[in-house]
Amino acid sequence: LPKLVDMKWRVDLSTASNVIQKMSAPSVVIQLNVQNPSKVVGVMPKTEQVNFEMDKETLSTMLKGLSKIRDQLASIK
Repeated sequence: LPKLVDMKWRVDLSTASNVIQKMSAPSVVIQLNVQNPSKVVGVMPKTEQVNFEMDKETLSTMLKGLSKIRDQLASIK
């Protein structure tokens, strides 16, 4: 499985306007740097960058799922 090496994120606020309405849609842009396991001993594997964007609702769903994972891991002794 790939290994998470680094993570960066930012919140973007896009604005769309027309004559009738002006609205803003916040989203989060996430950049993950992941490293696959080395196939050759002594050779450092390349790091890949994975970028994605989520709206507020999708981020909330993801965070709820990660909280469940955290709770399950915390219950293992």
